[in-house]
Amino acid sequence: MNETNFSLLNQKEIDTLVTFLSQSKDTVNSDVLSQDSIDKLIRLISHDGLSSVRLDELEAIHVQIDILGDLGIREDPTQVCELTFQVDPETEFLTLTATNTSTGKTYPISPAALDHLEVFRSSISWGYSMPPILFNKIARIFNCKYSRKTYKNICALYALKNYGSEDLQLPSLYYPTTNQLLASLL
Repeated sequence: MNETNFSLLNQKEIDTLVTFLSQSKDTVNSDVLSQDSIDKLIRLISHDGLSSVRLDELEAIHVQIDILGDLGIREDPTQVCELTFQVDPETEFLTLTATNTSTGKTYPISPAALDHLEVFRSSISWGYSMPPILFNKIARIFNCKYSRKTYKNICALYALKNYGSEDLQLPSLYYPTTNQLLASLL
């Protein structure tokens, strides 16, 4: 029974928590300060040696970050940004783009934009296909929506490239949950 007790914070963890909450005070919900959420935040800070924030963990503690707002793509939190993908005709690799539907401003979303896939640091492409669950996760991280047609196309492309047929029904582990999908559709 070698469990770590996260109920006590050292000074560095307290300083990091205070800085994080101060910078995010407008977007932090009251349920963020539960012990379970604090434990998750401590794990986020103290594990894996990364200096960057792991966005999966932030989603788990209900902190809303507006990456596209910080980048100037979304000028107002009410503006909708649409996530789309294109297939490069030469390389056949995917490129993802977030587009503000009000202003037309765009932001290419690359693996390096998520800053956790070291091998793709200089790449703006994702490869030949992307599992629908990852596409949905990227939409949620960047607070984007996508159309049913885009979702259908990302599913068909993944099935074609990985299983040889666009019409193949993928195993359920490749799909986002119904709630995640509904929250991301335009």
